[in-house]
Amino acid sequence: MKCRNCLKEIPDGAKSCQYCEAKQDDTPLTSRREMEEMLDVTDPGLKTHLQILAASSETAEDFANAIMCPSCPACGSGRTETCGKVRGIENDEVGRCKECCALFCAVCGQVFADGKLPDWPSSECPACGSTDTDFPEDRDEPDGFTESIECFACGSRYCFACGAVMPDNDEEGAEEVPAN
Repeated sequence: MKCRNCLKEIPDGAKSCQYCEAKQDDTPLTSRREMEEMLDVTDPGLKTHLQILAASSETAEDFANAIMCPSCPACGSGRTETCGKVRGIENDEVGRCKECCALFCAVCGQVFADGKLPDWPSSECPACGSTDTDFPEDRDEPDGFTESIECFACGSRYCFACGAVMPDNDEEGAEEVPAN
């Protein structure tokens, strides 16, 4: 039989694909027609970018990773993936480079030294330890999502996903980290 995602030959009755790990159950896939309809109402520049990503992706999972995970901040490679399905990490906010194996925050681009993930989340400011912050109580759906949290005690801003302290936006040339 053929995998319903990457279309490679897999053993009959397989529960998942040995190549792309796509489940072979009855979960409906978005049809090509539905995808084309979505693209018809998409900004032309974004549509072109998505078409290039789709054409250069071997599988639907590669395409999703290209959209959801930025290029590797350590080596610049675009061959990255989110770690939501990686055993031991299981976090879509963590990116992994398929070239240099770096682990990084997919939100702010902070590379995790020696592949060590931060002990996060925490309502304490990583700069001063204060809990006087705008850290959302419901971390999954904060009001007016922002990728940074503000500490009212010391004025620093830090990444919502990993806790990395952001550059001071008041300094000349400093910019807020863009959303994915």
